[in-house]
Amino acid sequence: MPPEMTRVGIDLSHPDYLGKESGERYALPDVAQLRDASAVLVMKKGVALSGRVLDSDGKPVAGAQVAYGFERGSSYPKTKTADDGSFTFKQTTGGEMQLLVSANGLAPTLERVAAGKEPVEIRLSPARPIRGRVVNSAGKAVEGASVVVSGWRGQRMLSFWSARTDADGRFAFDGPDDDVLFDVFKQGFMSRRNVLIKGSDDAQEHTIKLPAVMRVRGAVTDANTGKPIEAFRVVPGFGASHPIWNTRGGRPFTGGAYEMTFDEPHDANVIRIEADGYAPVASEPLFTEGDTPITFDAKLTKATGIAGVVRTPDGKPAQGATVLLATPGSQVMTENGRKSDSQNFSPETRTADDGRFALPPQGEPYVLVVLHDGGCAEVPRAAFEKSPEITLQPWGRLEGTVRIGSGVGAGESIMITVPDDFDGGADRVRIFRQFRGKTDGNGRFVFDRVRPGAIQVGRQIALTEMSYTATDPRNVTIEAGKTTTVELGGTGRPVVGRVAIPADAPEGLVLGGGRAMTKTPQVAPPFPADWKDMTGDARKKWYADWSASDAGKAFVAARERESNGRRSVAFAVQKDGTFRIDDVPAGLYELTADAHMPAAGNQCGPGDTIGTATLAFTVPDMPGGRSDEPLDVGTAELKLRAPALKVGDVAPPFAVKTVDGKDVSLADFKGKVVLVDFWATWCGPCVAETPNMKAVFDAFGKDARFAMIGLSLDEKADAPRDYAKKNGLGWTQGFLGEWSKTDVPAKYGVNGIPDIFLIGPDGKILAKGLRGPGAKAAVAKALAELP
Repeated sequence: MPPEMTRVGIDLSHPDYLGKESGERYALPDVAQLRDASAVLVMKKGVALSGRVLDSDGKPVAGAQVAYGFERGSSYPKTKTADDGSFTFKQTTGGEMQLLVSANGLAPTLERVAAGKEPVEIRLSPARPIRGRVVNSAGKAVEGASVVVSGWRGQRMLSFWSARTDADGRFAFDGPDDDVLFDVFKQGFMSRRNVLIKGSDDAQEHTIKLPAVMRVRGAVTDANTGKPIEAFRVVPGFGASHPIWNTRGGRPFTGGAYEMTFDEPHDANVIRIEADGYAPVASEPLFTEGDTPITFDAKLTKATGIAGVVRTPDGKPAQGATVLLATPGSQVMTENGRKSDSQNFSPETRTADDGRFALPPQGEPYVLVVLHDGGCAEVPRAAFEKSPEITLQPWGRLEGTVRIGSGVGAGESIMITVPDDFDGGADRVRIFRQFRGKTDGNGRFVFDRVRPGAIQVGRQIALTEMSYTATDPRNVTIEAGKTTTVELGGTGRPVVGRVAIPADAPEGLVLGGGRAMTKTPQVAPPFPADWKDMTGDARKKWYADWSASDAGKAFVAARERESNGRRSVAFAVQKDGTFRIDDVPAGLYELTADAHMPAAGNQCGPGDTIGTATLAFTVPDMPGGRSDEPLDVGTAELKLRAPALKVGDVAPPFAVKTVDGKDVSLADFKGKVVLVDFWATWCGPCVAETPNMKAVFDAFGKDARFAMIGLSLDEKADAPRDYAKKNGLGWTQGFLGEWSKTDVPAKYGVNGIPDIFLIGPDGKILAKGLRGPGAKAAVAKALAELP
């Protein structure tokens, strides 16, 4: 293997054992163990699962497709039923699993079953017809558009149906009787993602409008001479607030003119124009408003590129060093002190024999990340411009041992977290530093390319199939050129318990991981008696003055000491609700564990959190600080929350007073696209959204199909009224009052503000959690898609 390879993926397959085709994920061995041939992977036997598929009358369904798993596009196995409706999987992971069953003329279903028990019986109900027609912006049929299922019942393993539209733009299939999400796309048109359609007995036809692709064109000239720039490059990106640049998707152009197309519905598209010897120029967020091409002309200014030299710690030229350019829109990814195999977002180069390197000019903040066998460096733009000579720091080395109880932690995954030193708010430079490692048979681990500085290291705990965290992480300072030793685990005792799931919990609920933290007294600052009556600015001034006083400094220091001394142990909750936490030291703890729904549609990560279990317990002192006797802390009751609103749900009604005392309700805007903004004048992020909200109102406020309403959570109505008057907010301002005295935020699942929702003419949620220029983009998209 090449020396720079940091991770290897291995798939195992055997007819008599669980492998990739059965959804089994075997832990990947450490690359060092693969290199010295010490890696061992042990395959497991599976559990058989059999059953029958019947229709609603109890008759066998032959030829039905049965698949199990959770993710679309996975290699989970599929089979078809025999003439008697029977099916069998010889190798499954066992326990509770999910089956997707579909057959012609019948409604597909998702069933949770348990392997290793009696044969399961699955009944398919009569299908509900789903009919649709795809048209362009002028209402004319779009032939040959692809229509595929993208989400259903919170799952993405949905390859059971896809189609292309006919000459009239129509498509049809026999579906379930609940909501289905579709992706619709065709070359030359802007894609539509997660279009919600529900099957119906009357075969109602749903119209889906595909706008034309967004076309961006313009001229590129020299800012001083006005002459066309002969050769340049256009790099596409997406994102309104913090654009991500697709450097690999850049296209070269000549002759001083260009035209680019975008066919994916991001919250906003952007472009950046680059040319040798010039500073790059980026566009403002570009929004689709009709089929008219957007013009963006760029005038480039002469600029000097980034050029410097890298030296080893002893002053010699660092030959062959990797130099990565991290910017707010081009993230850098490193793994175990080397460029990550996933690194493909940012410009990069290697130093020559004399240690010199060059990169294109930059018009935004950046950090140079340098990786070399002799050491490393991370240099912000300001420091590099003062001195373009970079001297590497020697790598630090971290080694340690893992114990679990009285035994060694063999084959355990180790997780290192490195803080981000260059977080600059809107100009945040993205540097992701990953460390992956495993302990050997004696519980030992070694990382020999660690950047000097503060880190956290801990044993990795898998919370679910797709998420993990570190348990009881230790703060460690890595010194350049030196070895730091750490011991993990081996103290405290195991703690066991159970999370009790209510009988009325929704089907498909997933128990995620949990965490138990030592409790410390929560002491509040000595707020003045008139704190509630003070304005936001007055509160900020008081807190700033108090924090600068001797008493305030002592208070903050004491709170930091308490926080640094807290222990945090993580654990996974099994499907039956039981959990075990190893190596919990003596102390008073508060345990929390969340439950969530599966991810909806094409969402990454877990779905909405719908419940939390909490439990306080005490681990008594132990002789020698350790015991192998488990402590049973009992049962933590899972308390369910109201289901979070999802895109496609009906927006809860509300009727409130405006800041001027008039009545206003959501029903007043029936038939319109409505933007609802939960906010308050005391909320800094809310105030920061004011320019974006004004941009929405300026663009669409006169459109009779659109309305805006703010819902203030200030204590008194005069605060939002005065703010709206002072800042020229021309839209309706509703007043909710103090958060604890209104139920409207809870109905909408608002846990923090600002929280901005977009509601369609039919009263259903079109978008939620809008921020920045993305709000304007969402409104433009909604209005463009109206019939």
